[in-house]
Amino acid sequence: FPTWDNLIEDGKAYAKATPGIHRETAARVAPEDLATLIYTSGTTGNPKGVMLTHRNFVENCRASLEVLATTPEDTALVFLPLSHSFERMVDYCYFWGGSRIAYAESTDKVAENLQEVKPTLMASVPRLYEKVYARLMEQAGHSPYLKKVLIHWSVRTASAWAEVKVGTGKVGPWLSLKHGVADALVLKKLRQKTGNNFRVMISGGAPLMRELAVFFYGAGLPILEGYGLTESTPVISVNSLDAIRFGSIGRPISNVEVRIAEDGELQARGPNIMKGYYKLPEATAEVLTEDGWLSTGDIARQDPDGFLYITDRKKELLVTAGGKNVAPQPIENKMKMNKYVTQVVLVGDKRPYIAALIVPNWTTVLDYTRSKGVKEKDPQVLKDHPTVLHLFDMVAERVNTQLSRYEQIKRYCILPSELTQEAGELTPTLKVKRRVINERYAKEIASIYSKNGKAPNGG
Repeated sequence: FPTWDNLIEDGKAYAKATPGIHRETAARVAPEDLATLIYTSGTTGNPKGVMLTHRNFVENCRASLEVLATTPEDTALVFLPLSHSFERMVDYCYFWGGSRIAYAESTDKVAENLQEVKPTLMASVPRLYEKVYARLMEQAGHSPYLKKVLIHWSVRTASAWAEVKVGTGKVGPWLSLKHGVADALVLKKLRQKTGNNFRVMISGGAPLMRELAVFFYGAGLPILEGYGLTESTPVISVNSLDAIRFGSIGRPISNVEVRIAEDGELQARGPNIMKGYYKLPEATAEVLTEDGWLSTGDIARQDPDGFLYITDRKKELLVTAGGKNVAPQPIENKMKMNKYVTQVVLVGDKRPYIAALIVPNWTTVLDYTRSKGVKEKDPQVLKDHPTVLHLFDMVAERVNTQLSRYEQIKRYCILPSELTQEAGELTPTLKVKRRVINERYAKEIASIYSKNGKAPNGG
């Protein structure tokens, strides 16, 4: 087989022998020609090759830029994989607007690169924003009492200010004063850690917790949540700075139509919709009608102002043995707002009740166990320690008070280490591969539903 160096040299020789070949080849490309194959993440089934055309990308960029409006004055920091349609399309928007692009050295260096690059734009999955918020809460946990109170007060104040600002636009003088104090003492320092230059941040690839969107807006770091699929190149809808609704995925972009099917599933049609799945005509026919409507697999509602809200993931719904439908992501997101939780995966499909696999934030858990006089530090041992189990009883109970009885977490299992992309447990955008998790942790899940399963308050 030829080496990469051989291929480069052959290309140079061919270009020299045929001047102008690059422009001639590009000019022959038609809008409907295949531009790329991007494989779906495989969260609930086998990955499928999505056939996207040049027209798909151009039209999706054109409409998305009406919201993002990239310019030569912008600098973007990129750390998501370009193999994913989300970052691929966003980068094309950066190219279109003439923006500078800085590619992060690695995901571990993002915090450091933010300080170096001082970007005005960034696209990310919710996990990064969750980590920034978690670090702020960890800082509060390690602070003296007065500073801890100040941080929590500032978070509440920023959130209250954001709710009013976006809701009515009329922030009263007392709340404005409090927000100014919170900004000077806490929020400004958070912005400095991000480079203190952000115009806007984009969130996609997975649902963003409403509480995070509210807080970051109040902290002067607005996050515009959008929505789409690989099959839609990917953007279907997105919030904008002048039209934002917390908890929503925004309005459809200008060249995309949407409708809600009888069963509540969101469907979309437009020039961004794929040609189909590569060599899978039957799978294509399952999601794409002859007149171009794509079934997204998500259950949604649309408010009178046109904002869309995803309520369930059709293929991820857990149907208990009692026939109750439970959407796992909203409950998982509630759990992840707790400083002691890093990751959580709900289980319970065809089971008598809902349960959870929980990955603790071992940094904060160790702080807690030390305060209780526990000297053990090994997560493999601590996951079954009575002190840790009592802590997660309280964590689960706090979430359960916000849920219907059939949604409540009746039992759980603590996992000692994080789920990772490298282990095949997460997608490139850090979504959980539920099918993989169910297979890989089958023994732990079985133990949950045995008599030895851990239950909040001994339930």
